[in-house]
Amino acid sequence: MQFDFAANGPNVQYDGAASVRLESRGADAKGDFVFLEQPATVEARFEDIENRLEAGWDIAKGKSKLAWLDALHAWLAATQSPDDEIVVLGDFNVAPEDRDLWSPKAFKGSTHVTPPERAAVARLCEWGMVDVFRSRYDESELFSYWDYRRGDFHEHRGMRIDLVLATAPLADRARWAVVDRNARKGKQPSDHAPVIADFDDRS
Repeated sequence: MQFDFAANGPNVQYDGAASVRLESRGADAKGDFVFLEQPATVEARFEDIENRLEAGWDIAKGKSKLAWLDALHAWLAATQSPDDEIVVLGDFNVAPEDRDLWSPKAFKGSTHVTPPERAAVARLCEWGMVDVFRSRYDESELFSYWDYRRGDFHEHRGMRIDLVLATAPLADRARWAVVDRNARKGKQPSDHAPVIADFDDRS
């Protein structure tokens, strides 16, 4: 079994994005696509599905984050169509709604929840993206990130900031989506849990 791997970012262990897939079928995975000065984006194609992975590194810093999200929207508008099968996913460092927070009051005045940040993510959905996980689950307090401090994971004090956004033709084929909380357990785990979505093959 063979895999293709592409990674991009100033430090891909902490600040980058990566893509792994089974045997390439002539697809072009690029690890050098650049947004802003420090890239954290990988673009790949999987049997006509455009796949863009984003990592939050420096975008957590206010203006850089908004510029990055604006660049993402501009890329979609200029090069893609909502009628295509596209997925954009990764750590956006934005909680789209209050129900994606353990306590909206605790985050008042903080990054990740400001109106401009949320508006930038909403703009992607207005363009034609569907929040695949949220389309399956309406419940509040379904998180993908927990701070290491104060035992936040065990106290269920988290945020949902890792998103899988897909265009409607692809989102309609989503079979399920899940946050793998088990991956957040154990010794020295990431502070994020993987968000996994499964899509039906074309009939």
